Amino acid sequence: MKRVLSFIVAAMFAGQAWAQTTFEIGNLMYTVTGNNTVSVGKGSTILTGDLKIPKQVKYGSGRIYTVTSIGTEAFLCCSGLTSVIIPESITSIGAGAFSGCSGLTSVIIPESITSIGYAAFHGCGSLTSIDIPNSVTYIGERAFLECSSLTNITIPNSITSISTNAFNGCSGLTSIEIPNSVTDIGAYAFEDCSSLTSVEIPNSVTSISDFVFYRCSGLTEVTIPESVTSIGDYAFYDCIGLKSVTIPNSVTSIGSFAFVGCSLSYNTYGNAEYLGNSENPYVALINSTTTDITSCNINENCKVISDEAFFCCGSLTSITIPKSVSSIGSNVFGSCGSLISVTIPNSVTSIGNFAFDDCYNATLYCECEETSKPSGWSSKWNAQTKWGCMVVSVDNRKVDRVTGEITGENYELIDDNGALWFLHDAIDPMVTITFMPDFGYHWGDGINNRIPRVITEPVTASKTYWSEETARICEEMVDAAVPATCTEAGRTAGKHCSVCNAVLEGLEVIPALGHTYSTTITAPTCTAVGYTTHTCSVCVYSYYSDTVDANGHKADSVEFENIIPATCTAAGSKDSVVFCSVCQVEVS
Repeated sequence: MKRVLSFIVAAMFAGQAWAQTTFEIGNLMYTVTGNNTVSVGKGSTILTGDLKIPKQVKYGSGRIYTVTSIGTEAFLCCSGLTSVIIPESITSIGAGAFSGCSGLTSVIIPESITSIGYAAFHGCGSLTSIDIPNSVTYIGERAFLECSSLTNITIPNSITSISTNAFNGCSGLTSIEIPNSVTDIGAYAFEDCSSLTSVEIPNSVTSISDFVFYRCSGLTEVTIPESVTSIGDYAFYDCIGLKSVTIPNSVTSIGSFAFVGCSLSYNTYGNAEYLGNSENPYVALINSTTTDITSCNINENCKVISDEAFFCCGSLTSITIPKSVSSIGSNVFGSCGSLISVTIPNSVTSIGNFAFDDCYNATLYCECEETSKPSGWSSKWNAQTKWGCMVVSVDNRKVDRVTGEITGENYELIDDNGALWFLHDAIDPMVTITFMPDFGYHWGDGINNRIPRVITEPVTASKTYWSEETARICEEMVDAAVPATCTEAGRTAGKHCSVCNAVLEGLEVIPALGHTYSTTITAPTCTAVGYTTHTCSVCVYSYYSDTVDANGHKADSVEFENIIPATCTAAGSKDSVVFCSVCQVEVS
């Protein structure tokens, strides 16, 4: 029994020995992973140029090991590597294996590889293309993150899921073919792939995760199949080139900000109960000042239009709200300045704050039997506080460059931008209509600059006012820029009207620059005062300060002159002279 136990212990230690063995051959390090297998990584010397990983190595007493894997961070930050050939004996590429290999331009992956680990090629910015064989069943998160030079990549049919951040930051990627085997595309998978122009999502995909195509600015078209039931938050956010997308009826949830920043010209909506995230239904589907959408049909299965769903769709002229809709969120059509008419069906029981704020060209048709605002509608549903019964509008007449404004008694403004008002409980209200030419225009006579034209009259029915006059553009005079000096203000270049003197462009005052001084100190001498000179480096203006009195002579140096030596019979003589020891001037 004792001998058997000794054998077991010895075997255990033998197992530990091979598990921990590493050895270096050439410029590569090998770690023993089994009786005859090793993983490979960089050795103690710096790797540069081309690398061909061997299939087998011999070590120790001649034992042969097969290289079956590339270890975790095996070649991390080997920026001098330019190409790698991986042998068919290797089945896996470890996490971060080639991460940071910024000079790597090509990698040959054999059919033996089944998995590519987390961040395996992260930051390989010089890698231009890579073929992933059909043997690969797993591509880890961030596998090709920030491979900015990668222009094309083939995903094999063996892949069922594209991991989170898999191709994030591949800004050079122009096309991607997603095979029918893929059922899930992870969050951020193609974020910032700015050169990607089109994507065809296969029928196997059931959901599009959050941020999948976030900021893919080159994307112009995308096909969403009937298999998809949900589109995540920010999925196509800031895809400024995206002009068309068809969302099938299978889609029941569209995430917040999903299409914000897109240039959609027409959209069909799926069978979505919320046009935003049902748990956080704020901004949904289209919400962008760059949107070109002009008309939209909302699917009849839609029940809720979320907050700000069409906010700032400045080109939107018409919208049909189906009778299935029961709730319209806050600011849904805010700043839709081109919207002409909206019919609100009697199915709508709830409208949020400012739902039609700044819709200054629109007329609202309410299918309500009540004589006052329905209880579920916000007191500020139309940007103000009272239910309306009469509409008075002033046409902006933008073609004639004239805008209108209304003031008076017994009326309530929906907004203050000059186009749509509701009158409430008013009997013959008196209103004053003011027409003004747009900035940069003046009335045809050119008199009194942009003086308004005013009419005052009672209003007894819904009415639209039209200006009878046409403004004409100001006659431009170009004004050159005047640079500011140290002491004088200047102005920017610009234009003004020679008829009405209106400033049309620029002509902003540039404040005087003020002096920029440098200082020079002049030290006092025995007879002259000292001072500091302040000189402007721009205009050479100067002044003096900090005067210091003269030092005076320092009379402590005595010298003898005119020396006459004494003789035998005559006395000698000499002159004693005092000099300043600083400036050597004779003092006495």
